[in-house]
Amino acid sequence: MVATTIPGELLDEADRAAEERVRGLTVLDAEFVLVTAWWGGGPHGETLDVPTSSSIVGRVRWFIRTVYNRFCAQDLSNYEESMAFVDGFLGSIAGASRYRFSVQPVGSGDIAGRDPGRGARNGLGDVPRVKLHNLSRGRRDERWEPRLNVAPFRLTISRNPGIDGRHDDLVAGATLLTMAYVGVGKAASRGFGRFYPMRIHGDGVAPRIARAIRDGEPEEAFGSFYGLGRNLCGSGGPRSTPNRWRDSRVPLAPRVGCDEEDCVFAVRRGDAERWDEVEALGVVGNCFMKSTWKRSRGSLSNCGHLGAPVTGGRIPDYMWIFGLPRSARAPNDRSVSTGYFLDGDPGRRVSTVIASPFRSLNDGDQRRFRGILLLPFLSLGDHLRRAGKLRILGVKGGKINSRQLFSGGVDAGRLGDGIAEAVRALRCICESAGRRRGPAGSPRGW
Repeated sequence: MVATTIPGELLDEADRAAEERVRGLTVLDAEFVLVTAWWGGGPHGETLDVPTSSSIVGRVRWFIRTVYNRFCAQDLSNYEESMAFVDGFLGSIAGASRYRFSVQPVGSGDIAGRDPGRGARNGLGDVPRVKLHNLSRGRRDERWEPRLNVAPFRLTISRNPGIDGRHDDLVAGATLLTMAYVGVGKAASRGFGRFYPMRIHGDGVAPRIARAIRDGEPEEAFGSFYGLGRNLCGSGGPRSTPNRWRDSRVPLAPRVGCDEEDCVFAVRRGDAERWDEVEALGVVGNCFMKSTWKRSRGSLSNCGHLGAPVTGGRIPDYMWIFGLPRSARAPNDRSVSTGYFLDGDPGRRVSTVIASPFRSLNDGDQRRFRGILLLPFLSLGDHLRRAGKLRILGVKGGKINSRQLFSGGVDAGRLGDGIAEAVRALRCICESAGRRRGPAGSPRGW
């Protein structure tokens, strides 16, 4: 066999042609940096060096489904319609994805120069979510602890050859919002696992969304994404009016530019009141603590500016929509579990409201957070099916008490009003959480 030598200039030309073809298929090419603690990502719960592409895709898929259900879906009784839409371009067990996600570390450390320690060594051990996790495990292992120091990484999304780009903006925009505000990894609903795009190469709506994220303007970022209109829904186009959460059995993405309970809500702080990353996660954690709600019940009447008057009443009963309280062991009898239960099984579920500390990468001190973003993914029908079976088991005065949460049946209107009032109360508590000092030994950010 005679070896064939290819001239160098022809190889260079072939490389350039291949690169041009790849660039033509690149939907998003961005470098992300960590802005809140990173936790998890591994198959057994261990904290990896960077998020995996599969964990990112999973969260993006879920977020796009909620967006579709809000603006496009005709059938809100289940996920089937939205899943069929998303499966059409991000794939499923039965079909391959039209897009490839690739994650590659590009450096070491991060822009804030944080302490590279984990867990208790970087102050995160006092954050409620971490503290409860460590108590439940009964031991500490740094492989499972959150980290404040993660290398920047490059996320590339490419479209397969021969596929049209009708969903490019949808995939790129949803990925940016997921990384910045929805979160990836463990405790994402409590503010962990947020990454901002430092550098980005892309067309369409992605640069506008990335700029709003870096500027610390989350409402603008969501508004730019929702402005895609027809591209959010495919060939059918969006509905004339967004779907209502009280008519749905599946979670709907939050609306933007409104004040109702199902809208994006930003709790903003003044320049002198801003938090660092540990304080911000501490504030988020305390906003969802049942003990905080009990102590704050008397002050909720001062939050009428957030919507209908917040009376307090039995609002803590509605905290189950936030995934609380967690199933725990009774202090006087470790064999007894406390918390919410559904017909004897723990009623633990993912929170319907995602809380996300946010900041601007343009600030002089990039470790200071501007506030907390509350993202409600509400649905009434989903809760209505479970509410009548809910029983709460708690300990009071050293005695175990059990009661049905909604005795005498569940009225849809009453339940919907209770959920709405609980979300408004959450806004009120988060607005005031960073303004006062807690008792001695309270976590930072109280």
